[in-house]
Amino acid sequence: MQTVMGFCVHNMKYPQEKGWIWLYRKLLDNPIHEKPAWLSVWIHLLLLANHEEKSLIWNGQKKTIGSGQLITGRLELAKKCGVSPSLIERVLTYLEIEHQIGQQKTTKFRIITIINWAKYQKPNIKSDNKRTTSGQQADTNKNEKNEKNENNRDMSVFQTDAFLQFWEKYPKKELKKKSQEIWQRKQLDSRIADILVFIEKANMTDRWKKGFIKQPPAFLVGECWNDDLLGYNDKQHGNQLTNVLSAKEGKYNHFS
Repeated sequence: MQTVMGFCVHNMKYPQEKGWIWLYRKLLDNPIHEKPAWLSVWIHLLLLANHEEKSLIWNGQKKTIGSGQLITGRLELAKKCGVSPSLIERVLTYLEIEHQIGQQKTTKFRIITIINWAKYQKPNIKSDNKRTTSGQQADTNKNEKNEKNENNRDMSVFQTDAFLQFWEKYPKKELKKKSQEIWQRKQLDSRIADILVFIEKANMTDRWKKGFIKQPPAFLVGECWNDDLLGYNDKQHGNQLTNVLSAKEGKYNHFS
């Protein structure tokens, strides 16, 4: 893996948040560095992101805001960055398309997740060259274990109630972590009703009964819940199942 050089940025503008962040030279390869206002928004997001987990009430439910996440609003962020709210929206949309952030929105605020936060903001640094080889190996193993635990903890905050419903109902349990990332990136909470209806109907088709079921990430990326289920059945069974499938309509309307 290629090592990317970087430097530290101290959080001087927000004294209530102690510490610093890593800012990598790799950022120069991103077109955003040619737009000062856009770059300012990105750096503000890095400075404002949590370094430790925090809990809050969101939409009447307790939510955990993990490391690499922040809760903010378009107007609040515009004020901090000294730019217009419309510019904030354009920058956040760009960052989301480029898979640098993920967003969970409400009408009043949003939770922003910095993608790959643990990778770039928690590097393993060996500062003491006088340590013994065995000591270095022990520290390396400890760092790898901590990074694995951190990644598992970070991914746990991505599990919305809607994703857990999807994972419970989808018959193939593979690549959960990748599925979580796709679910968050595509913001699929609002599509949970359509997805659950499709899964229940697809379970009755010839294709799924024979085990020809896509892995969850492929299902989500391809938005397969929009497929025509008649194509999932052998021709002789297609007409017989049409009425049965139609009877299932409306079961998940309470999710709308």
